[in-house]
Amino acid sequence: SIDDPIPAVEALLKRCNPASLVMTYKIPAFPPDNVMMFLALVARSYGRVLKGGIPDKVGAARSVLRDWNAGKIPYYTPPPVLPKKDSRKRGHRFVIWNRIR
Repeated sequence: SIDDPIPAVEALLKRCNPASLVMTYKIPAFPPDNVMMFLALVARSYGRVLKGGIPDKVGAARSVLRDWNAGKIPYYTPPPVLPKKDSRKRGHRFVIWNRIR
């Protein structure tokens, strides 16, 4: 249980594709850097509203983190690009190593 789940959702928004979040939660497009707007839209779509019609952003943040842990939010990271190795350099080191022995 996290006391304040909003910073965790903010970190999640920096990594995830906003289009996939829009499709997952069936909400309108939002600015990717506006966490509070995203949480307000999620709260309204889940029906998490406090007295006076105020969206429950903390409850929505907990729901988003629960969905993240359950794997409901699509996310992937492409593997890092490996530098191309020059085969001549490796062969050169091998020749030098054999001469030292």
